Amino acid sequence: MASLTKKVISGRAYYYLRETAWVEGRSKVVRTKYLGRVEDIERRLEQTADPKAVVVRSFGAVAAALKIARELELADAIDRALGGARGSPSVGEMIALAAINRACRPRSKRQLGDWHGRTALARLMPCPAKTLSSQRFWDAMHVLGDEAIAKAETEIVRRAVDTYQIELRPLIYDTTNFATFIDSANARNTIAQRGHPKGGRRDLRLIGLALCVALDANVPLCHQPYEGNRNDATQFPDAIALIRARLSELGLSAEQLAQLTLVYDKGNNSKTNQPLADELGLQVVGSLQPSKHPELLDVDLEEFHELEGIPGTLACRTTMEVYGKERTIVVSRSERFAQKQRRSFSQTLSKAHRELDELRGVVERGKHRMDERALTERIGEILRRRWLKDVIEVEHDLAAQTLTYRTDADAIERVASREWGKRIIFTGRHEWSDEEIIAAYRAQSKGEGAFRQDKDREFVGYSPAFHWTDQKLKVHGFYCTLALMVVSLIERQTRHASIEQEGHPLGTKLAMRLLNEIDEVTLIYPPSGGGRGRPRVRTRLAQMDDTQRELYKTLGLSALAPSGPFRS
Repeated sequence: MASLTKKVISGRAYYYLRETAWVEGRSKVVRTKYLGRVEDIERRLEQTADPKAVVVRSFGAVAAALKIARELELADAIDRALGGARGSPSVGEMIALAAINRACRPRSKRQLGDWHGRTALARLMPCPAKTLSSQRFWDAMHVLGDEAIAKAETEIVRRAVDTYQIELRPLIYDTTNFATFIDSANARNTIAQRGHPKGGRRDLRLIGLALCVALDANVPLCHQPYEGNRNDATQFPDAIALIRARLSELGLSAEQLAQLTLVYDKGNNSKTNQPLADELGLQVVGSLQPSKHPELLDVDLEEFHELEGIPGTLACRTTMEVYGKERTIVVSRSERFAQKQRRSFSQTLSKAHRELDELRGVVERGKHRMDERALTERIGEILRRRWLKDVIEVEHDLAAQTLTYRTDADAIERVASREWGKRIIFTGRHEWSDEEIIAAYRAQSKGEGAFRQDKDREFVGYSPAFHWTDQKLKVHGFYCTLALMVVSLIERQTRHASIEQEGHPLGTKLAMRLLNEIDEVTLIYPPSGGGRGRPRVRTRLAQMDDTQRELYKTLGLSALAPSGPFRS
């Protein structure tokens, strides 16, 4: 019960607000608040209710990322790998902050301090601005070597698997590369090399990245940066060694390994690579190059059967020796995949027609320096793409200045009937059904979501990487992989909670956008009574929509929130 109490001191009246309650059978004063003199109370009542200042900071995404980072003990794991915390903030805290930034809104190291001050991390993870300078980050990155990265990643992955009960079946392995802005004359860098860009930038040096992820939300188990001019097959042995070490460090027994399946694409195939994969102790699912197995492409469609569990897909099963072992072979044909290849080939065909038309114009005008050999090479370059030589016939006579070509529509249909929509899948899982084998192989496309997220400039964003040495680029790859893990675990929780918007699952990008739009608002009022005391500060969450409230509840963000959300 509250009451107003008057005290007279030296002939002047002062007022207090007292609150009483029953404590152990008797009434006791449990709270007293000084209100001041009558004129103080009158001044306070007459004062405007408008705050002196309003500060808005992003809360949702950084709070969700920080909560996961703390659960996985990112900072502590990194510090332990270095032999203990160093400085304040420690190296682990700096790298964890970089990972949170990459997960929520990638910024350069120079902008990181400013970004930190504009988010709820200023309250949840306070750091003086001078400690978040780009130089401090570079100093923190400098002490993190290959051994410490591997040790910290192992501990973090183990905790993620245990804490979130990550299902390790199947494991997806794949590679990609990222463009950098490293000068061609920079000899200190050996990782960034010119190679075949998967993002289209042929003018830039590339860094390769190998990832092994658990299909369960694409949580990365290990990563490996490598030279950008290496192809998938030459990188595969190093990656297999890393996967073997990581699975061993996770403490999986031989029986548990035997239950796992590693899925990878045909770019990793070779006679030396496959035995390395077999030595892992787990089963593999891969695919074979169709052009190297014409006998399997020539199997009549009447020998295929429909798969009840996978509509629109036919399958034919056999066994054959693949890389020294008897393996189950499933030739699948997907109508959807066939239509996709038809559309793609139509674009390829149109491009070839344009190039041949241009070449015909050059030949007919006669203003060139080509001989028959050079012309033949130009035609071969135009028709180098798959299936073009099977469907386009070119005739030319350089002396007569003529070049003609014809596209055989019947040949296109023969190619479509024989090859389009087909995949040749192999595995040692002889006990699996056709549906299980095909589903496992197709899981690879879902696993590629990890690379799509890594290339997303809005969330995670490996690029651009403004670092110039091998060591810094490896640290950059490390905290980008941690960011991918954080974002993947956020998406996993929202998916398990079946959070939707307009009847569709949120997905990673929409979930992170909605979280980024959950703000906390700090209202700063003048000191009580108009004096010189401290200003009064009130921090609350801004109003959320229904989907944001579901995210807030599912991700357990109340523990990191200020007093509570504003009410409408």
